[in-house]
Amino acid sequence: MSAAIAGFYSNVFSSPANIQRIYDIAVTPALPCWILLAIAPSWFVTRTLVKAAVLVNCAAYAFLVCGSILFPGEGETALTFAAMGSFPAILKLFRAIPDQTLLACWLHYIAFDLVCGQVIALDAQRAGIPRIFVVPFLFSCLMLGPAGFGLYAVVRMFIGRHSFLL
Repeated sequence: MSAAIAGFYSNVFSSPANIQRIYDIAVTPALPCWILLAIAPSWFVTRTLVKAAVLVNCAAYAFLVCGSILFPGEGETALTFAAMGSFPAILKLFRAIPDQTLLACWLHYIAFDLVCGQVIALDAQRAGIPRIFVVPFLFSCLMLGPAGFGLYAVVRMFIGRHSFLL
């Protein structure tokens, strides 16, 4: 059984076209979600699409990480928790990881940034902050991830009704 699963992962990961397909399926829905978060954050369609995009990214991430951990290719560095124990180990890992592991890392960013964007959009609406002022924070979260989220959190300490979620 495990030889069949290893063969499946090997076939999927040996083709750059397959890696591109996984990328397209997981990443393509993210940009419309960001636009909807800026325009209509509490609309049920926005909430549903953001959740779906995050779940697709999470599923693709899990698939890629499991494959990288359980079935590393010939001559590839296996993704292990021990390989993430120090900064030099992380550097070594990132310099030697196969395409599917790098894609998994990217999907990790996409999913978490989108969750943070949804938190910003819904919190700003709850706090009564005009949408036009929220768009720069959404863009900074999209482009800079934690820095954009942190910037919003700092600004929220000084403006808006209610306290920030954190």
